[in-house]
Amino acid sequence: MPDRPIRVLFNTWANRDNTNSQSLTAREIASRLNKRYFISSLFIGWNQEPDPKLSADASVRLLRLPPRLGTLYITYELLWGGHDIVAYPALNSRSSRLFRACRRLGKARKVVDSVETSLDQIAACGETAEAAIFSSLQQADVRTAITPAISRDLKARLHLESLVVPLGVDLSLFQPVDRTDRKRPWKVLYVASIQPRKQTHLILDFARTLPSEQVEFHCIGPCLGNEAYLHDLLSQKERDKLDHVIFHGSLSQPEIYEHMKSADLYVLPSRLEGFGKTTLEAAASGLPSIVFSDYETTAVLDKVTGFQVKTNDEMLAAIHLLLDDPVLRQRLGQAASEHAQNFSWGPIAMQWEKIFTEIMQAGKTSRL
Repeated sequence: MPDRPIRVLFNTWANRDNTNSQSLTAREIASRLNKRYFISSLFIGWNQEPDPKLSADASVRLLRLPPRLGTLYITYELLWGGHDIVAYPALNSRSSRLFRACRRLGKARKVVDSVETSLDQIAACGETAEAAIFSSLQQADVRTAITPAISRDLKARLHLESLVVPLGVDLSLFQPVDRTDRKRPWKVLYVASIQPRKQTHLILDFARTLPSEQVEFHCIGPCLGNEAYLHDLLSQKERDKLDHVIFHGSLSQPEIYEHMKSADLYVLPSRLEGFGKTTLEAAASGLPSIVFSDYETTAVLDKVTGFQVKTNDEMLAAIHLLLDDPVLRQRLGQAASEHAQNFSWGPIAMQWEKIFTEIMQAGKTSRL
């Protein structure tokens, strides 16, 4: 083990109400690293409340942004802050662009870049963003991928090696419940941001084929960057009298779990994903999930804990099948909760400890 604590800067947010997957993941890792050997730092907004699991942790430093010049503050920490490792060098902010442009002027440090989405999704961000992400990956000391499929793509398409480190689930929060006495209307749950990439509109298409006496569709998640898309969804809902489709907006993790406890089925209609972290939370809650097979998630085992389908019609058929067969729902849900036990954050945090320790022992530094 190191002779002094390793200082890791997770370039993401510790804000309590930030439900971004990368932010949630970084907070879970930081809170579980061995407190004798690691000091973690995360950023927090000027007037934001911190994640409670971090605010009382002496091994976690919360770097609160000033009311002005927050970009410069973040850039300073990335370039010259007293950190040994920068994890998650985000690419969609001015501070990250400054970090890359001025990296040779900053302190030498290790950089760990994690790929948490498919390369197809990265390509969908546009050529400029794709080039920046690929350049960042090429210069990182260590790359991690959250699924074997992403790791294979990095090797085949970019000739880059990566370690597979999956996402985890908070098994102390997301736990299975008894669903044997459920009655209609069945509750189908969607937890993801509301945006075209997530194909939220398919939820409305599915709802048109199922009467309100039989099923309710509950959509949880913030609208990201496309208010017109959400407005169109709400207009369709009103026009077609889809009162059994309910939009709840952004909710906290405990609030999401309350909805999962009362749900019968989980559906994620997005094709551009890396893992689908919410499907793992659904699995831990004992819910079978239906997802598209495009990104080969390890969170859903096809025909074991749910279904990985290829077409919209197959997804709709799987919804009908599971709603009509409570015995099958129960069997897949039980298998899902058992499968989720393989993704406990404790062992995954230990994988990160090993990566951080070995990268420091390797002797090479980077000015990514």
